[in-house]
Formats: sequence, structure tokens, C-alpha cells
Amino acid sequence: MSSFGIRPGSHRANSVRPARFPLAPYALVAFAAVAVFALAQMLPREFVLPAASVVLLAAAGAIALAASLLRVRVMRGEIGLWDTAGAYALFGFAAGMMSGSQNIIGLFGHLATNN
Repeated sequence: MSSFGIRPGSHRANSVRPARFPLAPYALVAFAAVAVFALAQMLPREFVLPAASVVLLAAAGAIALAASLLRVRVMRGEIGLWDTAGAYALFGFAAGMMSGSQNIIGLFGHLATNN
């Protein structure tokens, strides 16, 4: 018994088996790469980083929402949906910081005038 009154290892027997998505992180990375490449082909050069930032942050939010609704647990030593959402958020914020504020404002102006 430990000092908390729980036998070591007893929590594993009562835990729910986590949801497994072995190819999900790789499929999500491929999807984001295709989306950013398509943006690079469609937008002027100065708007690629701000658009990538918006797309990656939206994808991070969607993946985190899916992981929350599916109640996916974080597993040690495995890459899961939470890790993928965190990586997308990191790259999205990095792309937003590398692009200037004028480019971000210009992106939304460009999108508003082309619709």
C-alpha cells in the first residue's frame, strides 16, 4: 500500500481502455500540408504565412475539440490527437509571429474584396 491507500498498479485494472487512432496524427499532418500547399498556390506570396497561421490554428482547435468530445486520454510514449493539436497550435502561432501585422490585416482585406 502506498501512503494514499492505493495499491501500486491497481489503477490500471479499473481504467477504461483508451481510444486508439494509429494513423490519425499522420493523416492530419498530410491534410495540413496539402492545405498549406494549396494556399501557397492560390494566394499572393505575402499572404501565405498569415493564411497558414489561420488554417493551422483552426485545425488545432478542431482536433482539440474532437479529442475532447471523444475523451481521448494522453498516453505516455505515444503521439495522439492532443499532441497533434498542440503541434498545430505551435506552428500556427509561429507562422502568425513570423508574418507582420500588416500582412494579416491585408489578408483579411484581400479575402473580403475577392468574395
